[in-house]
Amino acid sequence: MLRPHFPGVNHKKVYRLDSAANLAVRKRKKAKRPISERVPLQLASTVNEVWSTGLRQRQPEHGTAHQVLDRGR
Repeated sequence: MLRPHFPGVNHKKVYRLDSAANLAVRKRKKAKRPISERVPLQLASTVNEVWSTGLRQRQPEHGTAHQVLDRGR
């Protein structure tokens, strides 16, 4: 609401100052999502039938961290 009037103000700093001054600080309610039913993983009956994929974070000794697509069996 006040963001157009004060564009350079950090919302975290405002929250901290309001809390320190014992002002009523409202928190937004998080939306409740319906819980989905879990599905069990498939069991493999033969070799290489079921594959899993995921991202794994790797960091060389003297480099920047990056994500690698991991295709495990």
